Amino acid sequence: MNIEDWREEIDAVDSEILKLINKRARLAVEVGALKAKAGVPIYDKEREQNVLDRLCEESDGLISEDAIVEIFKQIIQETRNVEVRAVDSIQITRRDIR
Repeated sequence: MNIEDWREEIDAVDSEILKLINKRARLAVEVGALKAKAGVPIYDKEREQNVLDRLCEESDGLISEDAIVEIFKQIIQETRNVEVRAVDSIQITRRDIR
């Protein structure tokens, strides 16, 4: 394979990562709706730490644990932002219906 072939492979992986991040965000919106109904806070520090710990354990070691934590903290934060916006939107819509 030449450099362009490898770059095409990387581009394909990047596209798949993006699809999975968006899927994660959609799932988080569903979780956020359930949390809102139950009156549970969106942020769960223990859950976040468990996710980070699990991912570090699952890594094959090529990427450092510090990098894994940094990358996934950003993904988790942005997912939480999406979750909050969706829950706020649902609550505003419910008020408008009344």
